[in-house]
Amino acid sequence: MLKPAFCCFGANHKTASAEFRELMYLDPEQLQSVMKAIMQHHGFHELVVLSTCNRFEIYALSENNSRPLEDLLLVWADFQRHGGRQPPSERLIRKHTFFLEGQAAVEHVLAVAASLDSLIIGETQITGQFKKAFFLAADAGTLGPFLDRLCQDALAVVKKIRSKTKIGEKKVSISHAAIDLARKVFLDLKEHTFLIIGAGEMAKIAARYACSYHPRDLLVVNRTRSRAEALVQSLGAGSAHSWDNLTDCLLRSDIVISSTGARNPVISRRMLKKIMKERKGRSLFLVDIAIPRDIEPGCGSLDDVYLFEVDDLEKVVKGNLGERRREAERARVFVHQGAALYMQWLSAAAVKPVLASFRDYLEDLLKREAEKTLGRSLFHDLSEQQRQALFGMLRSVAGKILGDAAKVVNRPGEEALREQLASAIRLMFSRSPARTSVARQNLSDDKHGEDEASCNSQIIRL
Repeated sequence: MLKPAFCCFGANHKTASAEFRELMYLDPEQLQSVMKAIMQHHGFHELVVLSTCNRFEIYALSENNSRPLEDLLLVWADFQRHGGRQPPSERLIRKHTFFLEGQAAVEHVLAVAASLDSLIIGETQITGQFKKAFFLAADAGTLGPFLDRLCQDALAVVKKIRSKTKIGEKKVSISHAAIDLARKVFLDLKEHTFLIIGAGEMAKIAARYACSYHPRDLLVVNRTRSRAEALVQSLGAGSAHSWDNLTDCLLRSDIVISSTGARNPVISRRMLKKIMKERKGRSLFLVDIAIPRDIEPGCGSLDDVYLFEVDDLEKVVKGNLGERRREAERARVFVHQGAALYMQWLSAAAVKPVLASFRDYLEDLLKREAEKTLGRSLFHDLSEQQRQALFGMLRSVAGKILGDAAKVVNRPGEEALREQLASAIRLMFSRSPARTSVARQNLSDDKHGEDEASCNSQIIRL
């Protein structure tokens, strides 16, 4: 592959509506069985597909492809057809998708892996989904040395961003904001008891985050006690309680986070006024993250009661999102640097097969000429040791010529000249396409060898 071209194509939350993304989503395991056939059928050398609830993106590598966008439109349609769906029209696909190539495409991939392109900047789930997509491609036989290197470089950039910026420090969910607010009030959460009312998704997130600060105790109350028990078991901490024990749990707790699906408040002002008398001046911090509200607004007017609702928490979340956006700008520098380094590596790696072919040509030529010359009667008296010394000298000459050529071809900062020189060397000295192919295979990682088997999948026209 003299000039590998990298490009990406797809739809995400920035280009397409949730309805369109939902329509295009395919289970990653479902994709795996057809990826290799589709890749080969449309003439790509390597292929990775990232399919999540927020994006369906194709990362592809080809050689001197003059129409990558058109080919990727066909790849997109092929995946949808194999997923059991009739692909939408080309006009509709173009309307909801994006296409990038070269360094812009690499920067996009790195930004996706680092969660700079996510709906919630800095969330960590996408990094795991990104890695899984490359693992699936490896299992499917569509991950080669070039995209494998891209994955490793992307994860290195992610690590650098996480260690050198604060992009993940400020939590941006309502559940996390509730705990952050409690930390601002109580400072050290280890000395306090949490009460989680509810066992739904938001309650689970709040409970997990609370546990990360090792509180003195954590109580979970839910109308269905078995769900409270399941949450406690998943946390490996705390205790589950039935709804009848809500009053007792309120007496014991310092921080209460409520997130139930109840239609009416589960904590009334009258109920809490009675409880506060028994608490004898011990303050109670209440956070209501439920909609409709779980705690009557009037509770906040009671002495020693501090009530915060969703509107209060949204202010915290907006502030945290602002912090993440500022950190994301810092992180973009690492993305740009990482993409530039990958493009340099890609350009240098592309000429390795050409140099390997040139090396084979030189060794072949010198060996043939040496054998022809030493076969003459003039050299019959040479000992085997002398003959091997001459062969060694010629191999050394070949190595010097190859080394000088490699220095010129791989001169830093001259990518355009590199391609011209590599093309000239291949044109003048490559014996045959087969020789170049063998050289390329020897230089590639064995586990990523390309399968040149023919593909019989049906051509899908938009």
